[in-house]
Amino acid sequence: MHTQTEDLQQLDEKMRSDINDRFEAFSKEGYRVAYIGDGINDVAAINAADAGISTSNAVDAAKQAADVVLLEKDLSVLADGIQDRRKSFVNSMKWQLYMSWDMGL
Repeated sequence: MHTQTEDLQQLDEKMRSDINDRFEAFSKEGYRVAYIGDGINDVAAINAADAGISTSNAVDAAKQAADVVLLEKDLSVLADGIQDRRKSFVNSMKWQLYMSWDMGL
């Protein structure tokens, strides 16, 4: 007879296995995978994802495993950061174009 704890542990292991299988399937299809988590049970998935995301109130292991740690409780900061990076990239390309034209390259 299984105890409730054993059943929960088996379910947790199955869910982690499913997550890794899904990550692999998406990767084979050419997709990039992001995962957000804040608990010790999320560390493996954070590591397996192309972009691991955690929160400032997460356990230390999750924050250390993450590529990005959100300081605000709002996912829009990710979209804002992507937009800012795109603007910065465009500006640097303009500068390089200007400098190459100015130097006669």
